Amino acid sequence: MKTFNEYLKNFYGTTSPAGKLAKIAESDPNFPKNITKMQELIDYLMSNSEIKDTRPYTSVFEGYEITK
Repeated sequence: MKTFNEYLKNFYGTTSPAGKLAKIAESDPNFPKNITKMQELIDYLMSNSEIKDTRPYTSVFEGYEITK
């Protein structure tokens, strides 16, 4: 089973919320390495001042939950 971070790599280079999240995960050393719960992602998103709306990104996690 892929981790959430591995799942994100599938979207790297796209302009979707998943692609944007993949780019952030790649470039930000503070991005959690092994997210297993949506709350971990929300906590990170809330601490990132560049992200104004967390909903598109939490829907990416919901998509991951469906595929695993």
